[in-house]
Amino acid sequence: MIQKSKAYNEAFARLNKKQREAVEQIDGPVMVVAGPGTGKTELLTTRIGYLLQNTDTGADNILCLTYTDTAAVEMRKRLIRYIGPLAHRINIQTFHAFCNGVILEHPDEFGIHGLELASDIDKIEILQEILLKLDPKNPMKAGSRDLYSSANMLKRLFEDMKKESMNPKELIRITKEEIETSDLKKDKLSRKLKFIAAVELYDIYRERMIAKKRYDFDDMILWVIRAFNSSEDLLRNYQEKFQYILVDEFQDTSGSQFEILNLLCNYWDDPNLFVVGDDDQSIYRFQGANIENIQLFYEKFKDSLKVIVLEENYRSSQNILNLSKSLISNNIRRLGNSLDGVSFDKNLLASNPAVADADIVPKILTCKNPQQEAIYIVRQIEKLLSTDKVPPSEIAVLYPKNALADNVRELLEARNIPYQISLNTNILESKLVESLLLIANYVSQERKTPFRNDHLLFSILNMPYFDIDPLVVAELQHKLRYTDKFKKKYFSLRQLISEADQFVENNLFSSITNNNYHNLLRLSQNIEKWIQLVDNEIISRIFDNFLYSGILTYVSQQKKHIEMLEDLDSFFTFIKNESEKAPYITLDQFIEKVNLFKRLRFKILRSNTIGSSKGVILSTVHSSKGKEFEHVFMLGCIKKHWEKKWGGWGFSFPEKLIRSSDGDDQEEKRRLFYVGITRCKSNLVLTLPETIEDVVENQSIFISELAESVYSLSDSVEITPQEQLPYILDKHSKNEEVTVPLIDRPLIKARVDRYSLSVSHLNKFLECPLSFYFEYIVGVPMIENSAIVFGSVAHHALEYFFKSMKGSAIPAKEVLLHLFEEEMFRKRGSFHGKDFEQRMISGKEALSKYYEERRSQWSSEVKIEMRCKDILVDDCKINGKIDKVEIDGNNVVLIDYKTGNYKNNVDKYKVFNRPGQRVRKDTKHHVENFGGNLWRQAVFYKLLIMNDPKLNWTVQHVNFDFIEADKFGNIPEPHSVVISNDDLEMVKTQIKSVYNQIKNFEFNRGCGSEDCKWCNHAKEKYEKGEKVAVDI
Repeated sequence: MIQKSKAYNEAFARLNKKQREAVEQIDGPVMVVAGPGTGKTELLTTRIGYLLQNTDTGADNILCLTYTDTAAVEMRKRLIRYIGPLAHRINIQTFHAFCNGVILEHPDEFGIHGLELASDIDKIEILQEILLKLDPKNPMKAGSRDLYSSANMLKRLFEDMKKESMNPKELIRITKEEIETSDLKKDKLSRKLKFIAAVELYDIYRERMIAKKRYDFDDMILWVIRAFNSSEDLLRNYQEKFQYILVDEFQDTSGSQFEILNLLCNYWDDPNLFVVGDDDQSIYRFQGANIENIQLFYEKFKDSLKVIVLEENYRSSQNILNLSKSLISNNIRRLGNSLDGVSFDKNLLASNPAVADADIVPKILTCKNPQQEAIYIVRQIEKLLSTDKVPPSEIAVLYPKNALADNVRELLEARNIPYQISLNTNILESKLVESLLLIANYVSQERKTPFRNDHLLFSILNMPYFDIDPLVVAELQHKLRYTDKFKKKYFSLRQLISEADQFVENNLFSSITNNNYHNLLRLSQNIEKWIQLVDNEIISRIFDNFLYSGILTYVSQQKKHIEMLEDLDSFFTFIKNESEKAPYITLDQFIEKVNLFKRLRFKILRSNTIGSSKGVILSTVHSSKGKEFEHVFMLGCIKKHWEKKWGGWGFSFPEKLIRSSDGDDQEEKRRLFYVGITRCKSNLVLTLPETIEDVVENQSIFISELAESVYSLSDSVEITPQEQLPYILDKHSKNEEVTVPLIDRPLIKARVDRYSLSVSHLNKFLECPLSFYFEYIVGVPMIENSAIVFGSVAHHALEYFFKSMKGSAIPAKEVLLHLFEEEMFRKRGSFHGKDFEQRMISGKEALSKYYEERRSQWSSEVKIEMRCKDILVDDCKINGKIDKVEIDGNNVVLIDYKTGNYKNNVDKYKVFNRPGQRVRKDTKHHVENFGGNLWRQAVFYKLLIMNDPKLNWTVQHVNFDFIEADKFGNIPEPHSVVISNDDLEMVKTQIKSVYNQIKNFEFNRGCGSEDCKWCNHAKEKYEKGEKVAVDI
């Protein structure tokens, strides 16, 4: 028993009737249904104090399980105010922390000495090893084009199985039963067999994890479940210790967490188990939360269970509570409807005198587009702040996903309105960390293949840390690539800059200064030192050396130096962790591991709160749970943002075990919308755009349900162009039109004078003239990624194969596969790690299937790799090389081989679009205006043939032959482009325009795309007033 404190007495006195009833219910199982704003945390902490005061229970004998560490910290803080230092003895933990404690207290019971927590990449690598050893006919390997994706699917499946404590043998039995008793179509049967094959790998995966001395968080719960089931003494120990158990956010517990609770309580018929939750706020199913646990809990203890429903809300006005009820009442799976023998309706009553009777009616406002929606919200925020009565932190803008905040965030920034947003920053996307990795990749590659990595060195020379004028770097590269005097003497940038001491002395470069000369020489000396370190130092010291070459000095002088230093700290922690796992890890191996992270889109996260702690709050609805604000704007309330189907298992799961139907999925999203609404105290505004990129959008069904309510007001908002203008100007004020200074015109004139346009150059210029300038005029060497190299290998194998044809005889399939294998080994250095082996397997499978399906269609009358040089089209010189020409008299069909995903090329990248055809949001920006690259390539090839004076051919059509199978294992039919006269005229116009711009040295306008490498390079490198002109 403890002494009553003043804070505790005041808290107890504030309890309403239902809260007090819950707190004073000392014995037996209790379920408290606590809706939003009903004082859940206050209830739990006050109950703990009451138990200590009114029973002989010790603080050590109370266990309180929370959903998050943050909730545990907040609860303990409040408890300290009520019961003082004794609060530190209360066991307030997450389920994972509790299980970890059990393991640490009884290490011999678990026999897992020396195990370390597995990273996502550890799991993927283990799964890759398992997949590589499978028989090619195994359903998990057959037809799989991507080892990484298969490993990732398995990882997610096994994590879900662990969260739900599923038995793999039982899953296989049920699935086989389904197959035997159902008349399944071929495709569905294939998915069922793949699911069985996946689950059969579960035990192998767990064994490999232990062998590698790795475990994950979900393992901890499963180990404790297994230990409690197998050791009665261990279980009794914890059952005797914890006489009272409390559970916060009970609706968010997973199947395995619920099993832990059952085990802790199974000694008693009526355990002292107190759970608090709200079925209407269950929004974490994607993390394993299972709302059915509330119903299972009720069924188990219903004979003695005390059910208490809290109805007094201390947050929101009655208008908002009425509106939220009209929404959530559309859910069928609610406790009030589904508990046998108990029925209730959660009628929340506004009980905060400050807002209870506020007569502000919640608004539903339709704006013309997302830009006007953002402008409207920011204008309203400005009005609220202009009164000086509303603190910015009492205003929140909520949304279902972070990307939707961008427009509002940019406008708040432009209008100098303080805001705060919490983001998990991926440090691998930090420019500073990207720079360090690029330097590491360069020195590692130079150690293996000296003087062959200028594409990387060009980027290093342009990094801001080394203070080298970008004009100097461009001139160095151009002279090295295109000037005979330099080409004869120097064979790489590395060699050239090592002799920087001669530049000034011999006046070799017009743009170089003493400062540039010294900085070039210093960097060159550092590079030579770094290359020597590759084989002689541990990776942490290698990266240390990079930092102390001037990078750290640069960082310390930047405005955002704290953020940059935090990125560095997180990155070096990652290096340390990887070094501890593999003490002899090489720089090459470390880089490959980082590349694997990127390929799998894994992140190394750093929690990053941006902005002012007293600013307007920008938050996802998920992150806003548990918070409250006077004014809430919920944006983007349209179907595609709120009702898009969330990712599933990735396998055909047994029907009887699937937890969620489409209806359940929608109910969870409605609960999320409900959580957003109930964050608001008094002023709620829901906004939605009528169109996005001129496509009419459907409002969310939740808006339709709310619009029918008498508790909301619907209207349209239109902001005139005059009203929009200041916001648009402010938003784009940082993107002034600026130009890149070209290297000396005489240097590039000779190249331009003899220039002949290829279709790849035409495509690049139409996409971004500035990229064309750097890649084809300056001559920056570009690295080919493994996908491009793979395409090139397949292309060459086919070229040599068709050249080997004698008359009408088509060589055997083995000839093609042998040629492919030879080319792959010749290009082996262009692939990283397991990528080579995977590409070899998938390539041979693809070419084998391609041969079998196309063999009967191949013509013996062909020309292979036909070159057309300096063909004149309207006085413009063009050139090209055609993979294959099939000849039938004077009629020809032009054929071009392609690797990659055919469906993505057509549906996503719109490569065959003509100008003006509709594109997707993620399609490259130039396609809508200029057409797709492969449409233009087809027309360009026909123009080559038509205008070649040596030829008298008629092009029937151009075929693009995709040689890789789709996800169903089928080779796509060749995509035939039939070319009209209009097509010819459009591409001739494009050729003439681009050719003349090149001749006139008009390369300095960028495309303005956020993901354009060279536009971003220009913005970063050139001073204000000199940067690239960007289209807005």
